[in-house]
Amino acid sequence: MKPYFVLFNFGAGVESSALLCKWIFDPSSRPIDPNTGRPIELHQIIVLFAITGLEYQSTKFLVETFILPLLRQHGIRLIQVGRAGPSQKDGIIVASDSTCPAEFICTREDADRLGIWKLSDEHDISASTPKLGRPHTCAMKYKGFTLDSAIFILEFYARGERLHQPIVAADLAQARKAAKGKSKAPVLWGPVLGYNLDEAGRMSRSSEYGCRGEQYLYPLITVLKWDRADCFNYLKSLFGVDWKKSACTRCPFVEEWSAVERYQLEPYGAVDAVQAEFNTLVLNDRMHLFSHHSAFTFTKKYLPEVDHLVADSLAQIDTWALFRVRRAYQEFFRPTDKNPTHWQVDSMRELVKLAQGDRISMDLLLLQVADERRLTLEKVETVDLRKRKFRSNRKLITGLSSSIIITKGRKGIDLRGEPYQGYSQPLAKLDYFKCFPFVRAVRYPRPILSFPSAEEFYVVAPDRINEKVADQAKFNQAWYAITGEAEAGQQLQLFI
Repeated sequence: MKPYFVLFNFGAGVESSALLCKWIFDPSSRPIDPNTGRPIELHQIIVLFAITGLEYQSTKFLVETFILPLLRQHGIRLIQVGRAGPSQKDGIIVASDSTCPAEFICTREDADRLGIWKLSDEHDISASTPKLGRPHTCAMKYKGFTLDSAIFILEFYARGERLHQPIVAADLAQARKAAKGKSKAPVLWGPVLGYNLDEAGRMSRSSEYGCRGEQYLYPLITVLKWDRADCFNYLKSLFGVDWKKSACTRCPFVEEWSAVERYQLEPYGAVDAVQAEFNTLVLNDRMHLFSHHSAFTFTKKYLPEVDHLVADSLAQIDTWALFRVRRAYQEFFRPTDKNPTHWQVDSMRELVKLAQGDRISMDLLLLQVADERRLTLEKVETVDLRKRKFRSNRKLITGLSSSIIITKGRKGIDLRGEPYQGYSQPLAKLDYFKCFPFVRAVRYPRPILSFPSAEEFYVVAPDRINEKVADQAKFNQAWYAITGEAEAGQQLQLFI
């Protein structure tokens, strides 16, 4: 008889940590091995962890202090995997596969050291933030895909009776090919998901994460019937500590009070959240990070002490770029069952990088483009109108020209300020490296209710953001239909 093995998805948070410890200390809580009719042995548990590269240092500390010693003591196998690149074709990196793990690999520094492609890398180059609605693509890409890949390799090894061997990332392609048309290897159960009793609704949606496995197991719901408080109290009784929620530093689903508490203890998380949102808002001032706040207004309200940390993080960005952002808005009649008269507005975006350099030269170039093309300058600020509502506030800056007197701000030249009259007056002094407000030069303002319509503006943003257009030919066609301009993709001739 072949032994059965249970795949345990470890998230490092309260629920999965409590369940794993319960299995270690209470054999009666473990699944039953059908071969023996008894609870599985600890060596039959394979713990899987997906590396996003954005966990808090406190999570790393808790796991390395309390969980890893238990895994080493009982010979429980821990496999830690992350993405090797932005495409699934890049495969995965197996950071660790051992029954004696020495390190929990979860933070930005850990991922960078091992060459793992982080969730933040995708956000930075695409100028995006985690999606607030469903499906949760960040979980699908950085947890579902990596765990799925590890399970494919484990299945491949199980069929060749090599399951005891450490997995090798290079075997992924062969493992996927061998698994075509076949169900999961019968010696592998799971994966186990650490959903608590209050999260029963998540059970019906768990398939969207793509982990290979026909039998998802939810022991906290179906066997132990533990809610989050039960899990928290169990860990407290074992280790005498308050176990922290496992979450990315820029997770948009965290509750407001929880974010305040975590960011106060670990302010670098707030810095990461604000910087991620900055990359997005300069290109689209409606795409804030949290559902309850923008990260910027959130930190201004609750954590003013991190302002200097945000400023320092932006000051460390060496290369900036001047971008042109164009959007073509079109309205389509798309009736639904609930709304038979529904009209939907779709937008096509073209993002072009026009020039690169340091922050000062790019800001000066923005003013030059605005002056030469007689564009409107807007200062964009974030404003919270009421609880759980967000909008941006755009103010016109009048009187700017290339002959303006520019005041010096901290470590650079300040190009931001309140509206003023006349060319001889300097801009009101404002710390140069603060995230907001920022200035953009607008050619076509964003439409309100008139469609089809066009939007075009120029703005300075970090150079790491990639140029982007889904289909250049289709965008050119839509842009021409709206504006009559034939060469939407043509770059300006800029003189620096």
